[in-house]
Amino acid sequence: MRFFLKLLLIYLLSSSVASAQLLSDEPTQQRIIAGLDALYNLDFATAESNFNKLPAAYANHPVKDLLRAFTLQWKYLPIEQNSAVLNQYIKHLEACQRKAEELAKQPKHKAEATFFLLAAHGYIALSHNYRKEYTKAVMDAGHAYGYLKDGFGFVNQNVEFNFTTGIYNYYRIQYPETHPVIKPFIVFFQSGNKSQGLSQLRKATNEALFSRIEATTYLTNIYLKYEADFPKALVYAQRLGRKYPRNHIFGIRYVETLLLNNRFEQANQQIKVLAKRKDAITSLSVDFFEGYYAEMYLKNDALAAQKYAAAIAATANSRYTQEYYAMAHLGLGRIQKRAGSESKASFYFKKCLDNAEYEWVVAETKAALRN
Repeated sequence: MRFFLKLLLIYLLSSSVASAQLLSDEPTQQRIIAGLDALYNLDFATAESNFNKLPAAYANHPVKDLLRAFTLQWKYLPIEQNSAVLNQYIKHLEACQRKAEELAKQPKHKAEATFFLLAAHGYIALSHNYRKEYTKAVMDAGHAYGYLKDGFGFVNQNVEFNFTTGIYNYYRIQYPETHPVIKPFIVFFQSGNKSQGLSQLRKATNEALFSRIEATTYLTNIYLKYEADFPKALVYAQRLGRKYPRNHIFGIRYVETLLLNNRFEQANQQIKVLAKRKDAITSLSVDFFEGYYAEMYLKNDALAAQKYAAAIAATANSRYTQEYYAMAHLGLGRIQKRAGSESKASFYFKKCLDNAEYEWVVAETKAALRN
């Protein structure tokens, strides 16, 4: 769902619809871009300064509510753990939705309004999911899908839309492969194509102006989680890590790709930078990274076990650290197996399977249990 806001801004910044629409002037375009770059780098003062200086003529336009919501999402990461902020976030999205519905009543602004409605419904659906309000989440996601379908035709008109269409094409095939239980529920959804989706995402990453960062993020995740193509994942994670050095989420993913590509010394330098942070997401990640570094590079099972144990003693976040939590169990399983303790190894392998989502991690763990 998180790409819907970016999708909206892509449309606003690149559309050739009526000239009187929002962001038709170059200075405002540059202010939005500067604000987003600052936000991705977790420089909230600069980001909010840029967003607050949008022309007064757009005070009642839905874009401001979306930018406020997007700022809260990064500023209070992970937002689902702060109920008061999450309530505020949802209010901004609901305001965006109401304003977009008014905008949609004007035929010349119909396309623009569609993208605001897509963003609002998508983020509201995700918020309901955070609260385990699954029926409400499904209803809003259904609305979002309807607006997404309306945007498929833009892909041949503007390179930016390779991002949104690429996401759909890839996950429309991949997600049912990973979660077969949903196949009966998506039979009426438009078909997809994984190869085409990857091609479109790469095109967005290399050629798009406004969707480049989001496309880079998604390609990194896809190459890590589903394709197990670590060299390609590193290419994209490195771009994010270097462009936004203050963003620990990007930094964490950069370290992961370095380790999986056996770039251990380079990874260790980045781990030391991350270790200066004390938030829960970074701390669990660093414990796992240090364990992996000790096991695979230093060949020090005792130190690795200590670090892995610290990682699994923490509480994993489902969006950011669950896979590291799972892989720490996998590492402990490998260590116990080398020590000749098959029962303990089996315990850790099974705990890994309870939490792992990366396809290569699941495959490795199942193979370890069989052998």
